[in-house]
Amino acid sequence: MTTALDMADGTLPDVVAAVRRHWIGSGKPSVGRLSVAVTGRGPAQVEVDVEPGEQALVCARLLFWHHTLAEAWVYVEPATSSTGPSVRMSGMLVDGTRAVVVGHFDIGAVEGPLVGSGAVEWLRGQVSGIGPQWPLELGGALPG
Repeated sequence: MTTALDMADGTLPDVVAAVRRHWIGSGKPSVGRLSVAVTGRGPAQVEVDVEPGEQALVCARLLFWHHTLAEAWVYVEPATSSTGPSVRMSGMLVDGTRAVVVGHFDIGAVEGPLVGSGAVEWLRGQVSGIGPQWPLELGGALPG
C-alpha cells in the first residue's frame, strides 16, 4: 500500500523525483506541461497537460496516461462558448502522489459530458483510426 507524499515528510525535490520515477517507469507518457502543487498542509499534487495535437493523438496520449495511473477517473467535457472540448483525468502515481492529467482539443465533437468507463470508451473510439505507429510516439505500447 502506498500513501501520497506529504510535504511534512518530504521536499519539493522528493515530489519531482517521484514524478520522474513514475514517468520513466511508465514508458515516458506525453508531457506538454507539468506543475506541482506543494502547500505544506497535506499531500502534494501533480498536474500534467499532455502535448496538444490532433484529437486522435491527444486521446491516445490520454489513454497512455490512464494506463499508468492507479484509481484513474476520467471526465470528458464538451466545448463551451469559450473553450474547446477537454478531458480531465485524476488518479495516483505509483508512489501514491495525486495526479491530474488534462488534454485539450481545438476542435472535435463531444456529445454531452462523459464520465468513468464511458469516457474511457470514448477515448478508445477516437484512436481507432490512428494505426500501429501511434504507440511509438507515446513512448511505448498500450495494453489491450
